[in-house]
Amino acid sequence: MAYSKRDEKYIVEKYEANPSMDTVNQLCIDLNRTPKSVIAKLSNMGIYEKAGYRTKFGTVPEKKSEIVSDIEKVYDCELPGLDKTPKQTLITLREVVQDQDNTLEEALGALTDLVETSEIKSQMLRTRMRVIQ
Repeated sequence: MAYSKRDEKYIVEKYEANPSMDTVNQLCIDLNRTPKSVIAKLSNMGIYEKAGYRTKFGTVPEKKSEIVSDIEKVYDCELPGLDKTPKQTLITLREVVQDQDNTLEEALGALTDLVETSEIKSQMLRTRMRVIQ
């Protein structure tokens, strides 16, 4: 059974407002169609977005090589053999390394501010000394 123009318009409006499997299921109920039929119609119309793969933790999968690369970038070196480490350990290590890197960046920023303040105070003191002489 073909979809009417009105059904097509309804499908597009609903799905574009909330592109999810819940919307597909609601469309199935509203139009008395199967999920396969609604998904096929959305695909033919070029608007269906397939749900991406998720891990059992609900996150987007990530390769160990990407995690190792993130860690190596922080240390600016190669760490051979790190890819043999369990993935969850690498994820934890990356979080710790990035937190430490952020802390160091903040400390460096604070030190830079102190040095600049010190240089300004030093210039002011030299200027005062010249005025006094």
